[in-house]
Amino acid sequence: MDANRLRFYMLADAPDWVTESSVSAGEVCLYDAKRRTLRLGSLGESRTFDEALDLAVLEPRLARVPGAVDAFGTWAWWDDVAGQVRAAGGGAGTTLRFEPAQVGLSGAVTDLSPGAGGILYVAVAQRVVALHLRKVWSAVVFPAEGLAAHRIAADPRGGAYVLSGPPSFAPNAPPAVLGRMDGQPLLDVLSIPSGAGLFRPMEENPDPPRTRVLETLAWPGEVPVALACDTEGRLAVLSWVMDPALAGVPPDAAHARLRFYSGRFSTPVALPGVLRPFSLAILPDGRAAVLSLLDDGKVEAVAYALPAGASEAIPQGDYFPLPGHDGGPFLQGAKPPHHAVNPGLADMAPVPLQALSLPRCAERGSAANPPNRPFDSGDGRTVWHRLYVEALLPPRTGVRVWLAATDEPLAPPSDSPHWHEHRLGLIPEAPVHPDVPHGSWVPLPSEVPFQPGMLPAPPAPGESGLFTVLIQRAHAKVRALSGRYLWVRVELFGDGRRTPEVGALRAYASRFSYVDNYLPSLYREELFGEDADTTGRATPADFLERFLGIVEGVLTPIEDRIAHAHVLTDPGHVPGDSLEWLASWVGLSFDPVVGESQRRAMLRSAPALARRRGCVEGLRLALDLVTDGAVNRGAVVVVEDFRLRRTLATILGADLADTEDPLLPGLARSGNSYVGDTLFLGDEARKEFLAVFGDETLQSRAEAEAVEQLLERLAHRLTVLVHQGTDTRTLGLIRKVAEQEAPAHVQVSVITASRPLLVGVASLVGVDTYVGPAPAPTSVRVGHSVLGLADVIERPSSLDPRLEGG
Repeated sequence: MDANRLRFYMLADAPDWVTESSVSAGEVCLYDAKRRTLRLGSLGESRTFDEALDLAVLEPRLARVPGAVDAFGTWAWWDDVAGQVRAAGGGAGTTLRFEPAQVGLSGAVTDLSPGAGGILYVAVAQRVVALHLRKVWSAVVFPAEGLAAHRIAADPRGGAYVLSGPPSFAPNAPPAVLGRMDGQPLLDVLSIPSGAGLFRPMEENPDPPRTRVLETLAWPGEVPVALACDTEGRLAVLSWVMDPALAGVPPDAAHARLRFYSGRFSTPVALPGVLRPFSLAILPDGRAAVLSLLDDGKVEAVAYALPAGASEAIPQGDYFPLPGHDGGPFLQGAKPPHHAVNPGLADMAPVPLQALSLPRCAERGSAANPPNRPFDSGDGRTVWHRLYVEALLPPRTGVRVWLAATDEPLAPPSDSPHWHEHRLGLIPEAPVHPDVPHGSWVPLPSEVPFQPGMLPAPPAPGESGLFTVLIQRAHAKVRALSGRYLWVRVELFGDGRRTPEVGALRAYASRFSYVDNYLPSLYREELFGEDADTTGRATPADFLERFLGIVEGVLTPIEDRIAHAHVLTDPGHVPGDSLEWLASWVGLSFDPVVGESQRRAMLRSAPALARRRGCVEGLRLALDLVTDGAVNRGAVVVVEDFRLRRTLATILGADLADTEDPLLPGLARSGNSYVGDTLFLGDEARKEFLAVFGDETLQSRAEAEAVEQLLERLAHRLTVLVHQGTDTRTLGLIRKVAEQEAPAHVQVSVITASRPLLVGVASLVGVDTYVGPAPAPTSVRVGHSVLGLADVIERPSSLDPRLEGG
């Protein structure tokens, strides 16, 4: 609400916009979730690549066996002449990876797909074989379960999807079947004892290899031809429309289709421009890429954006060069997708699919607020006042905003004269009326006081930032726009290389009139009803109203900033260069290395810091603020040294024989504790263990002096344990804060902790003891690693077995 008590209504996030795109008309508008703006989409050429090609040319492409490539740059493929899966990349020449006879199968391989955990799935003789690339277990043939395996798409989360085949284009051919493979055999190194009297579990392997039939793909008029998984494990199935009448589409719209499977299939998404693509891959950014034949026999890669809920994908303007492409499908296993090159996989490494940076945007696109969510003022007498748009308008781009007001929650038709035009930037089309209002750039990031704005770019005069325009009807004698509901349509215009972007759109209501509030009644409007709606020159009173709106548009933001000046005392809104000034109000100072977000957090917690200053809780709070919550996460633990006394010689999780561990000074001298008929802690000759008992246990002066000396050595000392993975800058900041926040009489030590859990140093799990993150497995280092703790001996999972030392 502004200084005149006007409320604003806003469109900003993805649910606020309903985008309208038409590939055939060259109009693409989308919401960019990364930039959080409404913009024009990339648009490829509107042409059909394989219109003149018949099945005799295309079927051999479908029959090609895809190869596989891994992150090491090694690759594998099916050698049809030798009847073997061969590999290369790990040395000169090629090497054998697999042949069907190894598992008792005979026949041709139809697909290779590397999966999670170093597994290679092979489709051979209509069965699926799983090979562990590190030979942890022997090759296994999955149960058939009536599924004639032809194509495989490995799920990055584990397991694989399988499509039956090969595809048949006969009119009465049985439908394809989608299945899934899960599980794996036991490790070969595990020996399973046997014997009549030996108790054994009912099922030796809790995760055995198994096959499930998921769904029969009975899609009228369509034939599934390829499948692929994205990085999240979502399956995409590509199909050809062979009979447009059965598929329910016109013959000129019989494009290939894409469906996504996550428990059930989504509605089909058409791929405009391609009829018979023969290979599918999902790019790392979520777009779909297909390979399709040109009329001259060459292959071209086309990428498609997949808007949520859309029935038609958007062809992108990216160009993907395919140097030396051998005409086959995408290789499986690597992101981005790779393709093979001539003269073949045996001689040359696969080439990744890379787009040339040649932006090509649609020149037009539109969006609107949802039909069930207009701006609702709740009052039919509302006069809609002013429009603010946060937008990026590069040269030769513009935004046209159409507004309509109604008293019923029903938007007028798009061709209705009740829609009124407002312009920002350059619009190539002539205005509907000569007096259409044009927006002006405002030198503020937002009209809302002290808000940073919602654009991903800094303000620039006329091109980036905040634009405003008075809401009006350009053709009427009285140009005020009245009604309870306000409907918004936005049209974006670009030049094919650049796109405008809308970060937020806000409309204010009901109008605060300077004429009605500050001038005598003789200046007020005298034309109402149908007379005010008629087309013609504006009345003098209306002109004066809009003329004073120029002054109001300048004064209201100033009044808003004055009225909301108290916001500058809020740590969350004060400008960054004023944080030191605000901190001086409460006697707080910042170390130069403390970042802006941490400074704001310290300012918000200044009262709590002041109340706890000089105690352990105050130090914990200060460390938590400057490390973005590391104390609460357990990466930093503050321990008073009396918890480290040698009396507690048993510390679970620590190696007491490690004399170099900074957490355990001198513990090796006392030895590990043991529990027997009586509890012993350390050497019986040392009287310090009596510190854990009450005063009544001190039988002699020597015992009392021993306890007193123990406590004296540990008094006024504090240890800050920092997780070993903390970076050097943060560790230095922790040392400075510990020195500044600790009382003068307390000695503080900051050391790195190497163990995730120490019971005995701090004893309340979840309160002052934390289970740290499990260390990631790393390769064994000679003279440093201890087997069984964190480091492991592991061979790489490579398609070329020569990289495994095998």
